[in-house]
Amino acid sequence: MIKVTALTLGVALASVATAEPERVYAADSDESKPSARVIVKYKDGVATAQGMGGPGGTKVFNVDDVDRDAFVEQLRNRPEVDDVALDVMTSHPPMPKPKVKVPLVNGASYQPDNAPGDPGFIEQAYWNAPTEQYMGVQDILKAYLDTPREANIRIGILDSGFYETPELIWSEGYNLTDIGLSEIGPDFYENLVAPDCDVPHGNGVAGIVGATANNGLAIAGITNAELVAGRVLECNSGSLFDAATGIRWMAGDRAIANVPAISAPVDVINLSLGAQTDCPFYMQEAIDYATDRGILVVAAAGNDEIDAERYSPANCDNVLTVGALNRFGDKADFSNFGSTVDVAAMGVQVASLDEAGELTQWYGTSFAAPIVAGIGGLIKQANPALTAEQIADHIVANARAPMSEDGQVGGIADAAKALSAVGAELDASRPNIRPALNGVNRCNEEAYTRNEPAGVDFRSLYEVDASDITRDQETEFYAIFKTDASGSKQLVELTSDAVFILGDVDLEEDQAWFDVCDSEGENCRFEQNLPL
Repeated sequence: MIKVTALTLGVALASVATAEPERVYAADSDESKPSARVIVKYKDGVATAQGMGGPGGTKVFNVDDVDRDAFVEQLRNRPEVDDVALDVMTSHPPMPKPKVKVPLVNGASYQPDNAPGDPGFIEQAYWNAPTEQYMGVQDILKAYLDTPREANIRIGILDSGFYETPELIWSEGYNLTDIGLSEIGPDFYENLVAPDCDVPHGNGVAGIVGATANNGLAIAGITNAELVAGRVLECNSGSLFDAATGIRWMAGDRAIANVPAISAPVDVINLSLGAQTDCPFYMQEAIDYATDRGILVVAAAGNDEIDAERYSPANCDNVLTVGALNRFGDKADFSNFGSTVDVAAMGVQVASLDEAGELTQWYGTSFAAPIVAGIGGLIKQANPALTAEQIADHIVANARAPMSEDGQVGGIADAAKALSAVGAELDASRPNIRPALNGVNRCNEEAYTRNEPAGVDFRSLYEVDASDITRDQETEFYAIFKTDASGSKQLVELTSDAVFILGDVDLEEDQAWFDVCDSEGENCRFEQNLPL
């Protein structure tokens, strides 16, 4: 008989219990530890006798490895089973070269104007604008400087090798794997969970996205996002099911057993991990769960120099898959390739952090992916109303042409072009505004300004014309906010009129914001993020 350490397979359909699956041969030893996980999803209306406690309504069975294929086949033939798949062991993409620590030098005299003042910034080539020689860079700096910082964003890193350093401030994190010696729990720093591990992969990934800028240490992160760590690997090994669980946790799924809900869902998830397999149903459903909630999921294409359609989660739907280039714009020789790859970024000599928070160069699609995740974060910050698909579309549509057609890793990600396109869209979402007395249908301006009837200074009134901006006639209203002395935004106008007069705001002195909100001036389309 198969040794099943989860609860039995008895199920009930419309409250009528079905028979247990037929027994198949298993190893005789009771001492053998189950070594394979089988993930089962039942059809709608079916519930196991003990409930389906797994993420996404799945049920997980631990079985002896020798019996797994027979057990899976047996489940496939049961009428109440919708889908079944094995858990798949995964890892970081094999690093083509070891990381290299880089000494810090005073490069301030070489840095562009307005660049972050971090001493290692000069090594962050992916921030540079493209030149005839260096076409593989991402032009991060222009996008970084042009992106408004009003909207708070959160970026989740599903990985391992997280270490506490002054350069990386984690807003929260959780260990979601119990492979090896690990136990699911709040400790996610590698030195606390698995002190023998010595690969700070998570720090390398996270530093690119969110290292603290302008603190005089090492490098600058692409965004000022809140960082969330999801430890889903033990050192360099783990499972795709744990990674899928991590996606659900970061997307706000509150039904994950023994794991407290995240404080707030993230906006972007980075997956620098994978395995050579088709996309399992539980991974695809987790990704769909996240993207349906507006969360961009970015995955490394892998470093095996094979077609990325063989590498998961890079081959899943609704994932932005990232290949690797060198700074010259050529495909990195190790990068996976093919039509599955959506876009490419630098994956050779990528400046980031090690376990001590020191400047280190990394190699691999693992480090190209967070460059693109960071660009996604900037886009989300510029326009919080965009869906995951719209963010991905901006990144792909505004990528520069690849250096050669045989590169097969997509266009070259360009942050400045993508943010410029987002800015153009936002400009079209702003109302027209002008001094109220300049309207051609107004009475004589001089008569008003000389007499100031009712004590009103008509020179401080503005006409706002939002007639080109659509809204739900029943639930949405045009809103104007003004930043007060404390930096908070206060609602000063809420109306259903497409053309209205705005007072109590001096646009030469005050910072004002436009949005489309509910009847309380809340739940706004652009999160109060369109400056007038």
